[in-house]
Amino acid sequence: MHFAPHFAQAVSSTRTGLGRLFLLISLLAMPLAAAAEDAAADGAAVNYARTGWYLGAGGVGASYRGLESHIEDVSGVADVNVETAIGLQLSAGYRGDEHLAVELAFNFLDDTDIKGGTAQRGWVDSWTAMAITKPYLMTGRVQPYLLAGLGAMYRKLHDFSGQEDTKTEFAVRFGTGVDFYTTEHIAISLGFGYVMPTGGLKDYDYLAFDWGVKYRF
Repeated sequence: MHFAPHFAQAVSSTRTGLGRLFLLISLLAMPLAAAAEDAAADGAAVNYARTGWYLGAGGVGASYRGLESHIEDVSGVADVNVETAIGLQLSAGYRGDEHLAVELAFNFLDDTDIKGGTAQRGWVDSWTAMAITKPYLMTGRVQPYLLAGLGAMYRKLHDFSGQEDTKTEFAVRFGTGVDFYTTEHIAISLGFGYVMPTGGLKDYDYLAFDWGVKYRF
């Protein structure tokens, strides 16, 4: 089976992506930290790592890693191209410690086009619902974090023959990101992650970049 080399390739790509994001976070953190110091001089210190509930919403872009080769194998159609998926993400969580939060997160990727050859057309919808743990590496205005989660992935595939098929499987998610607080209650979030479903959806794994706004109560 091709799962082992595909998994190894996905892990290698994920490591490369995570390394690049850590570099990006570091580059962003320097000017943001300087801005935070300037803002702190204007008033009393704010506890950005306080305990409490939060809500988040935003967008997500994703690149399916193994779907093109999978569809080529199943359909016999060459030169399959799966476009970049765009969707939305929603989250609700609780910061129980200055260095740790837990949340429920929902990601939806809508109507991602699949093209094969010159005439074949199809599309795929997918969503994930996961419980996520987020350890925070810093507790000031700029807060890089790691994340790990598990839950379910659903997908609906409209194939080249016009048939539709749906399936739900267990999935895990790993990633990293950064929250930047613009006020005591509002944070801008950027994140990067890898979603790995299992079973019949193992070829629907994807790398995702998400962005959004978080409200801290």
